[in-house]
Amino acid sequence: MKRASSKAQSSIVVRRGLPIVAAFATLIGASAGAFGAGCVAVLGDFGDKEVPELDGGADGATGGGMGGMGGEGGGTGGEGGAGTGGIGGMGGAGMGGEGGGAGGGSQAICPATGKGPSMVLVAGPAGDNYCVDATEVSVGQYDAWLSGSPSVDGQAPECDAWNTTFQPSTSSTNFCNVYNYTDHRVNSPKRPVRCVDWCDAAAFCKWSGKRLCGTIGGGAGAFVKPTDPDVSEWFRACSEAGMRDYSYGDAYDKKACIGADYEGNSMFEPGVDFPRDVGSTATCEGGYTGLFDMSGNVGEWEGSCNGSNGNGDACHVRGGSYFEIDANLMCSSNVAPTRDTTAISIGIRCCADPL
Repeated sequence: MKRASSKAQSSIVVRRGLPIVAAFATLIGASAGAFGAGCVAVLGDFGDKEVPELDGGADGATGGGMGGMGGEGGGTGGEGGAGTGGIGGMGGAGMGGEGGGAGGGSQAICPATGKGPSMVLVAGPAGDNYCVDATEVSVGQYDAWLSGSPSVDGQAPECDAWNTTFQPSTSSTNFCNVYNYTDHRVNSPKRPVRCVDWCDAAAFCKWSGKRLCGTIGGGAGAFVKPTDPDVSEWFRACSEAGMRDYSYGDAYDKKACIGADYEGNSMFEPGVDFPRDVGSTATCEGGYTGLFDMSGNVGEWEGSCNGSNGNGDACHVRGGSYFEIDANLMCSSNVAPTRDTTAISIGIRCCADPL
């Protein structure tokens, strides 16, 4: 028999003019190349440097760091030039010259699972690359999962004892009663899914062949270092490896992303009291090319918690939301409500390891 839902009912009061991050803070204080389909790769800039031409070797193709330069026995490179191998593609497998072999090196690509958003390849420290969803998870994408009646069995062990449904909350706590998921399924399938707890987010990412963004290379540490670009996958992706304060640059631009003052200078003006379709705000791209809404629209659960005990663990939510302004939309901004929290301003973004 299915147990009754026990999603968190902790109260967060949002006052006019007070960013919701302040309310979350109250809660926390109380509870303490070749690129694959669906993947955008991030390449370095080679500037004005010339790529040196290398002669083909007698024993086969010579692999190049920026692509192979093939040629066997002084074979013809490209379309001519006897004795010189053709220059291969940068970072990819490289095209050998006529009669030559393929060059060395291979470019990581992101998984294209067909479930959830497409992904962007982010260059990690020391070659620890990873992939991030290009957008937040939409209502339509989440509904594609729910339509298969996913079982709560097999979810994260921290969730097993209490998370009895993956349906978005309809509780009046944190305004989820205002968010009509059923209506959004029909009328707004491209809006970001909201009112999901950490366990719902983690389970969706698992179903889609991904995971919540956490520590680069795996392991613990992201919770205590949420603004370290060599540790946090989410922060590195948003800040372009720590190079910018907001996903789009260093200076706050209220017109760039969907925050509370997107259309004016005060909170909750007409037209700013709801998020927009995922990926529809072209000015809110970054930190890396192809990433959208890392700042604003809705906050995103992160695979970064202060324990593994259950629903009372504090877990990070990143990026701020349409409720918030200025500092709360910075890449460094983070709040840590309990794992079982649901709110009208919190959604999902997943990460994955490259293929």
